[in-house]
Order: sequence, then C-alpha cells, then structure tokens
Amino acid sequence: MAAAIGGLVGITLVVAVVVLARRSSRTPENVTPIVIRQNANGKAPEHAVLLHLRLSDPKFGTAAEVSACHALEERLRKEIERAGVGEMDGNEIGEGECVLFMYGPDADGLFATIASTVRAAPLAKGGWVIKRFGGVDDKNAKQVRIDL
Repeated sequence: MAAAIGGLVGITLVVAVVVLARRSSRTPENVTPIVIRQNANGKAPEHAVLLHLRLSDPKFGTAAEVSACHALEERLRKEIERAGVGEMDGNEIGEGECVLFMYGPDADGLFATIASTVRAAPLAKGGWVIKRFGGVDDKNAKQVRIDL
C-alpha cells in the first residue's frame, strides 16, 4: 500500500491498493486508487450539530440555567461517546444563550442520537439546532435549522 500526501489545507490522501496475484505481471489492473479528502489536521471533514438554548436574560442567564446547560452537555457527551457518532466539543454561554458544539462524520446520525434527550430538556423550549453538513471552512456546506 502506498500513500502520498500533498498541500497544507485540504490535503488529499491518495491510497493505492495493490492486489498482487500470484505470478502475475499485470500491474495497471492491480492498482485501485482511493481518494480521501482531509482537512489541515489530517482528519476527514466533520459535520456539526450546534444546539442553541435560550436563557432568561440577554446576558448569561441564571445560575440554575447555566448548571442545567452544563448537565445537558454532560448527558449528551455520554450519549455521543456511547453511540460512537462523534464528539462534544464544549459550550459557549453568553448573549442570552447557551450553545453546545458537537461534531462527527454525519450530522443526521449525530442529531438522531441526541434528539430525544435534547427535546426533553426544559432549556430546549424556544431553542433550535443547526445541522451543518460539511467542515467549518466549507462556505457551501448545507445547513438545516430545526426549531425545538
């Protein structure tokens, strides 16, 4: 198996799989190129699920809301890890909302894993989810909003 990596951004990994038959000298038919697009850190592009939860004031919400946001983050982290569909990347709290950032190879599968827990959370009322089908640097990535 041979691999060649080139470029700094949008690295393309080319893998040639060579199937060698016994005593065969036919090389062109024995090489199958497989192209896997990767981002700059060597990973396949990731989809995102961004969960926006409204807080009761235009700044940081109450201590109970912040605590509930952290508790929901931990529940979702465990569900995502257990299902093996991606990762919880953390949160941002401010400007009247708590945003939870989740990434994985399939936004639909990631959201399907957490949807029932999210919809049951009291903070979900008035919130929404953005499913992004592509990397953060992909300006053409499709985005779908789901109101909760």
